Formats: sequence, C-alpha cells, structure tokens
Amino acid sequence: APLLYLGRELQRQIPSIIQEASSTSAPDSWDSTVANGDVNADDGISLTEPEIMLAISEVLSEPTSESSPMSLFLSNSMPVRDGEFFLYPSKQNPERFPLSVSVNRGASGIDGIISTATGCGDNSRPTTLVCGDVTTLHDLNALYGLTKDDTSSNNAQPMPNVNRLPLTTIIVNNGGGAIFSFLPISKHGQDVGFEEYWGTPTRNFSFQQGASAFGLPYKCASSFEAFKDAYRSSIQSGGAAVIEAKVVERSTNVEIHQQITGSTRSVVDAVLGPPPTRDRVLPIKWYHNEDSCTPVKTEKKKKTLLLLHGWMGDKSEWDAVGEALSADLSEEWNIVAIDLPGHGQSSVVLSSDQQVAHSSLGLDAMRPFGPAQNSPFSLDMMARAVCQSLIQDHGIENLDAIAGYSLGGRIALAMKRLYSTSLSSFHNDAGDSTLSMLVTDQTRMVLLGSSPGKLPSDSNNSGADDTQRLAKDLSLAESLFSS
Repeated sequence: APLLYLGRELQRQIPSIIQEASSTSAPDSWDSTVANGDVNADDGISLTEPEIMLAISEVLSEPTSESSPMSLFLSNSMPVRDGEFFLYPSKQNPERFPLSVSVNRGASGIDGIISTATGCGDNSRPTTLVCGDVTTLHDLNALYGLTKDDTSSNNAQPMPNVNRLPLTTIIVNNGGGAIFSFLPISKHGQDVGFEEYWGTPTRNFSFQQGASAFGLPYKCASSFEAFKDAYRSSIQSGGAAVIEAKVVERSTNVEIHQQITGSTRSVVDAVLGPPPTRDRVLPIKWYHNEDSCTPVKTEKKKKTLLLLHGWMGDKSEWDAVGEALSADLSEEWNIVAIDLPGHGQSSVVLSSDQQVAHSSLGLDAMRPFGPAQNSPFSLDMMARAVCQSLIQDHGIENLDAIAGYSLGGRIALAMKRLYSTSLSSFHNDAGDSTLSMLVTDQTRMVLLGSSPGKLPSDSNNSGADDTQRLAKDLSLAESLFSS
C-alpha cells in the first residue's frame, strides 16, 4: 500500500514534471553535423522523448466508444526505459485495459523489433510499437509484413487499411543512438569519433519514403499536440500506420531527463518524509501525592528527578517506581518520566507507511537526515531532543537528578556530557546557557544496566580508556557468572 500511494503520487505529478522540463528547451534545429551534411535539417522541433510516453498515456486514457483492449510494444534502448519511467495511463477508459505491454531482446538489443511487434499485432488487438530510428533501420524490411494483401503496389502509394495488421509504428527520430549520449564517453565528442561510432547518424534516410515503399500511411509530428493528434488518428483508423516523431537533439534530451530525475526525486523525498525542522514534543508524566497531571506549585522551588526508560519501552515503565518514590521522598521533589524520541506516545519521525516504503525500495530510512550523527535516533540527538522538550514544551528549568535504565541511562550520560561545563574538553553543547542550566555538574545520575558505549575522545585520548574499561567489564562479567 505505501508503494501504491507513492506510484499514484508520481502518476499525478509526472505530467507536469515532464511538461515543465520540456518547456525549458527551446525548439531545436537539427545541427547539420548531426544530420550528416543534410542541409534540409528541420526547424522548430519542440517534441521531447518523455513527451511521447506522456502523449501515449493521455490518448489511451481518453474516453472512447471502442471496446478493444490495447497492446503496447516497447523497443529496447530508450523507449523501454522511457516507458518504465513516464508511462502512467489512467483507467478513465476501462475499455482499453488491461493494457498488454511487451518487450524483446534481440541479438544486439535492437534487432528484429519490428518483426516481433508484427507478431504481437497479428492477434487483431490494436498494437502500438515505440522504437528508435536506428532500430527501425535494423529491421526496416519487416514493415512488409504489416499487410496481408498479396497484391503488389507498383505506384508505391499508401493502400487502404483493409486487411492490414492494426500496428501503429512510432519511430522516435533523434538522429541516431540517443542512449549513448548518456554515457561519459559522449563528452569527448570527435576526439573519440563519438558521432560516427556511437551516435550513428540517421538523418540522411527518409522514413517517409521508407513507409511509402511499403504502401503504409505516414505522418510526421515534431510537437506534443501534433504527435497526440497523429497517434489518436492512427489508432482510431484500426490499421497499420507509421508516425515519425521528430524530437529535440540528443544533448537536449539528456538535459531534460536529468531535470525530470531531479524533480522526481523531490516528489519521492516528500512522500517518504523530509527531515523534521525541529525535535518533536515529547510527552511527560508527573508523579506526586496529589495525583494530578501537573506538578505541585509551591512558593519553595522544588527539586526535579527525571526518569528515562529503556529501548522499546515508554514512560509508563516507571509507574511503579515513580509512585513509590513520590510516596517515600519528601514533598520538595517533583518526579517526572518522559517518552524518548521514537517511543511511547512521542511523534514518529517516519510513519509506518513511510517506513515500509523505505524498506521496500531498499533505502536507509534515515537517509534524508544525512550523516549517522544527524539521525534523530543517535544518542546525542535524542539527548538534545529530551532537553529541548523539557525546557520549551514543559517549562522544566533544572534537573537535580536523572535515573536512566538501559538506553535511558546512555541518554542521561549523553546529556551530562553535552551540557556539563566540567566536560568542556569534549565536543559538546556547553555553550548553550539555557540547556547548561538544565543539566549541571551538580545533576546526580542513577544508571541501571547502562553501558556508556564508546567514550568520547579528544586529542589526548587514543582509545586506551575504552580498552581498559572493556577489560574491566569482561572481568566483572566473568566474576558474576562464576559466583
């Protein structure tokens, strides 16, 4: 369900993302060098490759009286990748669904694509083939198979669509092998013969004449709306047709894809959850004889004991202890327990849906927060969150004692290290006067089952203290097991 929501959000926003990225590119005039010397290069080309998939999605989603399901065949190279990224047809037109999508892997990736698509179209289901210009040239003779009429055409004029296979062939003409422009080698240009060996220009071939040679209806489109009109007309005709989609040059295509990728990442980051701008409010519970939800207000300032629970627990774990202490200690003590970040009733950093989405995509759930030390669940960040919430949200100005169990004990140690002025030689937040008043050198600590973890180090500590402490811990553990 979380990934379904993410997919639907991308479906909703991808049209505007594609249109915005495509609109930033001015209409192209195919460069004469790219056109292999063709002085009749076309002007005013604004259609982009992602817009082709967007147009197909929109046309297939339009209401229609026809009840024939559609088949879609995506060629290798760019079409299958653009189809995976940008093809989001809606189900406003259920008559054309389920939409069957097929692909093929030829000997060199693009061999035999038209032949295979012809086989898909032979089931009388209207089929759309999206292929590149180089792919078309590799299998051009397969266009002959788009008619079942054995009568030859001497005048090479387009024949009626009677008995023809219902295959619309969309030729994405970007002047060569566009996918290679995404590779680092494209930056070296003519120094490595990129255009000749990787770009493989196709501009000296007329696809219009190629379609005419087989008697196939032909249309050319170089803008988004023109392509939509040509495609809509072709599938409504119910027969075979060739649409040449002239798109912007290859380098512009790379820039457009990069811009779409950046915008899409922003959408995904927003869905998966951006880092919070402020630590969450952490709920607390007061323990005292009056059994009210707020501390007792007296003229004499009371002392405060903070209770910190362990990992996977919550503040209620201290109920028995808190009630006993409130009965045994003098009235000068306020006793309070708090839910640690990510525990109890504290606000979650990521919802359960977001966590499932992160897990399903193989992403680190804490990735939006940057380095590990910036994670809201690092000891230092949790210690800061506790201190800030006590002061800003609950008006507690001073802690006279802290009792911590397990994780709570380690957070108590982190609070002491961060804000105690006597530990100023370590990296800490002692410069924050407000927080330094909350936890002072006089704050007493009661730690239960709490390992301090790796000790903070300065230039004079090379880790020897950690080694000695670990040896003492192991010796104590062995003595406990043997007793």
